[in-house]
Amino acid sequence: MDSMITEKLSPNQLAQLLTLDEKTPWVESDTGQVLRCQLHAALLPDLEAVSETALAVPALRQKLAARRIPLDQSLFGHLISPAPVLEVLQLIKQFARLVRDDMTSPLRGGPATVIYYAAIAAARVGCGCRISQVPDDQLRERFAWAKCQKGAERLSGLFAAATAQLSTSTS
Repeated sequence: MDSMITEKLSPNQLAQLLTLDEKTPWVESDTGQVLRCQLHAALLPDLEAVSETALAVPALRQKLAARRIPLDQSLFGHLISPAPVLEVLQLIKQFARLVRDDMTSPLRGGPATVIYYAAIAAARVGCGCRISQVPDDQLRERFAWAKCQKGAERLSGLFAAATAQLSTSTS
């Protein structure tokens, strides 16, 4: 977790955060903070934790090193990069899909869905690739929804750029 964010928490809030389990309900007001924390977290720990990606991690580390991308780059940093690694964006999308319905994950629901669509938007903007079968008209709606979510404020430029590409694309 980003130390800047945890420094702002009261001792009671920090204690509650550290003792959460599957019986502790996350409330709607937490979602913006949870998304902000995840966006500032390093990419690899969470991507490595996704069991389906375990075989891809050594190759992923090599690819990042070859492109001179720091291994501790944040999720946000990679999403808004002018030249993101397509495979990383695909793993981010997969990670978000997995945690979206995980009742024990603080990212479940809205925060994971924002990350999911941010990966799709970043692939369109940064790689010129389509990593989703969702039709463009539906992507427009989902990008508009995502950029308005709490915690997604810094992604609004990415969603706007992706929407502009959808408006001019013929796919």
